Amino acid sequence: MAWLEHDPTRHLKCEREKIIAKIEEWQRNPRVHELTCGNYSSHAPLRPKVKGDRVVLVCSDCDYVQPHIPDIVLKT
Repeated sequence: MAWLEHDPTRHLKCEREKIIAKIEEWQRNPRVHELTCGNYSSHAPLRPKVKGDRVVLVCSDCDYVQPHIPDIVLKT
């Protein structure tokens, strides 16, 4: 019964999905300043991306990667 097998990465996947959802919710909220590129604030808003076992923020216009997600984003 394969469906009974334990997936040790399932918790991490679930946690990453929650983090990504929080970031996307923040970026859509018109009442807060969106997370922007550290190189050029005129670039598109940062997007969440899974890198290894964590979620980082990336700029789709350049190679900027922000490894830290502000606590306020995750607490809302």
